[in-house]
Amino acid sequence: MKDKLKDHIKENLPQFELYQTDIDSIWDNIEKTLDNEQKKNQFQWKPFLKIAASIVLIFVVGITAIRFANNSQKYQDGVSLAEISPELAEAEFYYSRLVDEKFALIRSVNNQLDPLIAREIGVLDSDYQDLKKDLKDNMDNEEVINAMIQNYRLKLQILEQILDNIKPNEKEKNEEGISI
Repeated sequence: MKDKLKDHIKENLPQFELYQTDIDSIWDNIEKTLDNEQKKNQFQWKPFLKIAASIVLIFVVGITAIRFANNSQKYQDGVSLAEISPELAEAEFYYSRLVDEKFALIRSVNNQLDPLIAREIGVLDSDYQDLKKDLKDNMDNEEVINAMIQNYRLKLQILEQILDNIKPNEKEKNEEGISI
């Protein structure tokens, strides 16, 4: 049977070779088909990477804006000495504590401050707030730092003078109360 098939093919060989096959073009078509199928099955990362990059960018810009807003609100009233160095924090704490103690002593003796004295203390407080704002612009400025400490010293001097004036008046009142 094999011989009949061979014989038939040999006899009709010119009819079988009717078309010339181009093996290179066939393989090119096969490769293109495989590439297309591979691309279809491959996950496309590009659109997701663009979206992820956009989200990260929005997140970073948002965090930066929030931090900037917080810092601008934080320093809106100026910078205190405590924010510059621990030594200045101690000095500010020391002077503010002394000022508070002197105010407490004055209030224990006399509930009302003289309006002139209250105005002077208010001016010093206003000057101190201005110095804090100046310090915000230039934290290394020694002149501003010294002026802030000097402001506390002036308040203490004023309050001590008030206390010195109040104490003799108290003694006189006590002596009058005893003699009567």
